[in-house]
Amino acid sequence: MKSVWSADITCLQMVQHWLYLIAMEENSSPPSIRSTPKVWPCLANRAIEIRPGKRIQRVLRFEEDTSQTGVHRSSIVGERTMSRHINLAKGNRGAMILMMALAIMAFSRIALEAQNIGTVSGIVKYASGEPVAGAMVKVGSADLGLTFLVVSQAQGRYSTPDLLPGKYTVQGFGGGSQSEPAGSVQVRSGAQAKMDLVLSAPQKMPPPPEKPMTNVDYVKFMPAGDGKRLLLTRCTFCHGMEFGVPQRATREAWQNTVDKMRSYIASRSEFGRPLTDQERDTILDYVAKNFGPDTPPVRERRLVDPDEHLPRTLLKGAEAKYVAMELDLRHLAGVYSHAVDSQGIVWVSEWFKGGMLGRFDLKSLTYSRIALPPDANKVAPWERIYAVQRPPRTAVGAIAVDPRDQVWFAVNGSPTAQWFRYNSKSKEFKAYAVPIPPTPGGDLEYHELHFHPDGSVWAPGTSHHRIVKLDPVSEKVTEYPVPKGQHPYGMAIGGDKMIWYNGDNDNLVVKLDPSTGKLTPYKLLTPNGDLREIVADAEGNLWVAAPAAGKLTKVDYRTGKFTEYSPPTEGYSPSSVGVDTTRNLIWFSGSRAGKIGRFDPRTNSFVEFSLPSADSSVQYPQVDPTNPNRVWWNSSRIGRIGYIEVAE
Repeated sequence: MKSVWSADITCLQMVQHWLYLIAMEENSSPPSIRSTPKVWPCLANRAIEIRPGKRIQRVLRFEEDTSQTGVHRSSIVGERTMSRHINLAKGNRGAMILMMALAIMAFSRIALEAQNIGTVSGIVKYASGEPVAGAMVKVGSADLGLTFLVVSQAQGRYSTPDLLPGKYTVQGFGGGSQSEPAGSVQVRSGAQAKMDLVLSAPQKMPPPPEKPMTNVDYVKFMPAGDGKRLLLTRCTFCHGMEFGVPQRATREAWQNTVDKMRSYIASRSEFGRPLTDQERDTILDYVAKNFGPDTPPVRERRLVDPDEHLPRTLLKGAEAKYVAMELDLRHLAGVYSHAVDSQGIVWVSEWFKGGMLGRFDLKSLTYSRIALPPDANKVAPWERIYAVQRPPRTAVGAIAVDPRDQVWFAVNGSPTAQWFRYNSKSKEFKAYAVPIPPTPGGDLEYHELHFHPDGSVWAPGTSHHRIVKLDPVSEKVTEYPVPKGQHPYGMAIGGDKMIWYNGDNDNLVVKLDPSTGKLTPYKLLTPNGDLREIVADAEGNLWVAAPAAGKLTKVDYRTGKFTEYSPPTEGYSPSSVGVDTTRNLIWFSGSRAGKIGRFDPRTNSFVEFSLPSADSSVQYPQVDPTNPNRVWWNSSRIGRIGYIEVAE
C-alpha cells in the first residue's frame, strides 16, 4: 500500500525555518509564511507523497459540494494526483533544502489514506495444523454491504484488499471442508486485523438441482375457466406460465402485475390488440382467486445457501489468482446496468425506488446518487391510459460512457422519450429527444447504448422493432425499422463498422448497413438460443451469449460464419458477454451461476471464477479501462455491483 502523509500544524514553524535558510542561502530577506503566497498555498490542505525512487507527488483531498448537484451523500472523499519535478540543479542548494523540509514535514503525521482503510489477513489451516493453499476466504460486512472473496496462497496465507473500518465476518472454504463462522473482526483505520481460520467442519453440499418445470407442468396447476384461456393465449408472448402460476400475491398486488402486463401488450404491436377492460378484469379475478397468498405452492421453494456455489476442491493455477468484491445496493435502489469511465469510476443506472444515477468510487469505497432532471421523472403515457396502480417512477435503463468520458443513459418509461448525457465535471445534464414511435405505449426498453467511430450514438429499440441512431451535434434521430417479431436486444459495432444486433426470441444475428438500411440476417447453429448480449472483440468479430443453448458463440464479421464453444461446467450457460480488447479475452457470466468465466480464443481454454454470492445472475461484464485485469459486473436480481480482479 502506498504511503501518503499530510502536513500538520506543528510543521508550520519547521517550514518557516527552512524557508528562512533558503532565503539566507540566496542572500535575500527572511520570508514568512504569510509573505510567501507562491510557496504556502501549494502546501496547505495537501498531502505530500514520498515513495522510494519516485518523484514527489502532491495528493489533493477534497469533498464534493452536494448542495447544488443533487448528490445524495453528505461525505464523499476522493483523490486527484499530479506530479511536479523538482530540479536539483548543481549548486541549487535552496531547492535541496526545500526538498529536505518537505520530506521531514511529510513524516510528521500518519498517512491520510491509511487512516481511512484497513485490511484483514491470516493463515488458513486444516484441523491437523497443515496450512491450506487454494482455499477461499469470504470477508463481509452486513452493515457496509461489502463482501470480498480472496484465495489463500503459499503457506495458507491470505490478505484482503483495502477495507473500510467496521465489523467483518470471516469464513474459509476449500477441499471439502470449511471453518466455523468466525466471530466478527474489527477493522480499524490504518491497521491490519488478524484472523486465522481452521477448516474443521465438512463443507456444505448443495442439494441436487431441481428439474426445470415446463409450461405443460404449470398448466396442470391452472383450474379451468375463461381466465385460464386468456392467460394462455394473451400472456405468453415472451414467457411461459413460470411468471404467473408459481406466484402468490394479494388481489392488490395481482392488479399491479396485470396492469403492467396490459401496458406491455399495448406497447408491442406484434402482440395484437390491447386487452379490453373486461379481459383485464377476467384475468385479475382468476389469478386473485386461484393464486392468492394462502394457495399452496406449486412446489416448495428451495432456500439458496449463499456459499453453495463455492468449489469443493482447492484452487490451483490461474483460477487461484484473483480477488472478488460485491456491494449490496438493495437498500437504496434496483440495479439495471453499469458502465466504467477512464478513471475507474463505476456509473450505475438505477430503476425502481426513485431511479437515479449511481456513482461508485473504488478508491474510497463510496457510493453516491445523483438526481435526474425533473423531466425524466414522470409517469409514462400508457400508465395514465390504463391507470396502472403504482407511484410515478423513473427506470434508468441503458448506460454507457463515451470516448470523452461523458455518461450517457436512457430513461425507460419516460413519456418524453429522452436520452441524457451527463458531464461529471460540470455536473450538467444534456437531454436529447427521441421521438416516440407511432405505436401504443412508446418505446419502453433501451438495453444498451453504443458509440460509432463517426461520433453517432446507437441503441436497439427492443420494444418497437427498430434501431435508433442519434447525431449528438445536429440532434437528428434516424430510425431503422426491423421486421416484426425481431426484438433487437444486444448490439455491437463490428470490424466492418456495421451495426450488428441480435434478438432475444428469433435466434438471429443481424448486420445493419447504416448507409442503406440493408439487413443481413445470420441464423444461429443451435436452435432456440435465446440470444442476449453481443460484443465485438479486438479483431472486430462478434461474440454472442446464448443461454438457452448453453453456448458462447463467435461470428466472423467478414463471412458470417458461426463457431460455438461450450463452457466446461455443466449447466453454466452464458447469458452476458464482455471483452478485453487489449488481450482479446472473452468474459462471460451465467444466470444464477454465482461465477464469471473467461475464454481465451487463442488457446480455446476456459477459466471460471466464483463470486461472493450464489444465485447472483451476473450481467454486463465490463473490463475496467484503468486495469484490464479487473472486470466489473452487476446483478439486477440481487441488486448488487462488483468486480473480480485477476493477478496476471
